[in-house]
Amino acid sequence: MHENGIMTIMVQIYARLSFIETLYTAIVTFSVRIIEAYVYADTSYDEGNNRADVPEMRLLSAPSTTTLPMLESVVRNEAVSMPISMYGMVMYTKSVHVPIFKDPTIGYDTQIATVPFGSMVMAHEPQGRFYKVTWNAVQGWMLRDDLAERAVDIFPHFVENEENLVDSKNTSLVRALVADPFGLSRSTLSLQAGEYVSYRLWRRSVLIPWNDVRPRVPGSWHIILRGTPNVHIHIAPKVGTIMEYMLDAEIGHVAYVEAVFPDETICLSEVNNPDFGIYHEKELSKAVWKEYRPVFIEII
Repeated sequence: MHENGIMTIMVQIYARLSFIETLYTAIVTFSVRIIEAYVYADTSYDEGNNRADVPEMRLLSAPSTTTLPMLESVVRNEAVSMPISMYGMVMYTKSVHVPIFKDPTIGYDTQIATVPFGSMVMAHEPQGRFYKVTWNAVQGWMLRDDLAERAVDIFPHFVENEENLVDSKNTSLVRALVADPFGLSRSTLSLQAGEYVSYRLWRRSVLIPWNDVRPRVPGSWHIILRGTPNVHIHIAPKVGTIMEYMLDAEIGHVAYVEAVFPDETICLSEVNNPDFGIYHEKELSKAVWKEYRPVFIEII
């Protein structure tokens, strides 16, 4: 009787420890996602300095002032370093359609899920050429070769006036992350404006709800998307919207609205204007952007 009581207590203790470990893993995963959402937030406006910071382009290269090692690592786009065997470590899928297996081996019909490129997973423990991982509600085993420790290896880094040609790293990463919606991965084209805008929305977990109309050339997006649920077309700018306008009578363009100032000056980021996938950041006063006669596409 005494031994049964001890055994019952041990089972209860083990169950509670398992619960605590699971809870800790969930908290760490959620916390890192919140941190990354902050790092890649669309904009932050500083009234004192009358300027808007665009975190993806500026914060990542700025010195971190936090004293929290995890936050500092994520802000600097570095790997978060924690003991894998005890807590788990945030990692990223670096291949397209990464499989999760039921066991740390590849056998007949043992794949239980497929993970998109650039997804964040929690790696718990290594075993041979595998990691035990958790992705969303799925837990299983993933090949080490399909995982990257640093976000900087997965997400593109855009530099002002830098070309993004067909064979550039940024172009390949963007097309992999947004699942190549325009079918350009086998083309000879540089990074296109529509691809860049799709990527910026994707970073906020926003997908453009396309219908079957083709081709989806810039300049026609507001027409194609008009009447689509969760899509609103505005004539005034909002942060996180797509600015669409015509460069000339036949060529349209799209850019991403990073910030809107109190006087309605806007900050844009864009590529391929005019060509070679060149990346630009620009500020346009209300008087200037009004001359473009743009529309602003908001996707909820």
